[in-house]
Amino acid sequence: MKLTLFLAFILSIFGGHAAAADPKDPIVRLLKAGQFAFGGVGMAGVTSEGEKAYDEILARSTAETDFEKVFQSGSPAAKAYALTAIHQLNPAKFTELSAAFRKQNISIPTMTGCIMGHSNSSAIVDEIASGIHSTKK
Repeated sequence: MKLTLFLAFILSIFGGHAAAADPKDPIVRLLKAGQFAFGGVGMAGVTSEGEKAYDEILARSTAETDFEKVFQSGSPAAKAYALTAIHQLNPAKFTELSAAFRKQNISIPTMTGCIMGHSNSSAIVDEIASGIHSTKK
């Protein structure tokens, strides 16, 4: 019964997206992103899992809708990734969604190079609006 309810919940979030429960699906991966990071991170300078999922979603024809769903249901870091894409895909929607995110003033784990930190949602919205993370596609 619990599994049925869980699957119904997942399907309702993704409008019947058949692969929504697949852990390889970039939406599922991005929903639980633990940190917001672009560019090489860590000692090896690798691309973060969140950025990899972001890139995969951004390449889809359904990217805008997919990122709006991530923004509605994702972790704080996932919401930051979603806003970054929405800023590029639909600036008016970015303005609408970012206002509420800014007011939440939540702490979001970040990583820049080898340095882990936290930024509040207001600062991240300012970064996104400035275009710092808009080097993708």
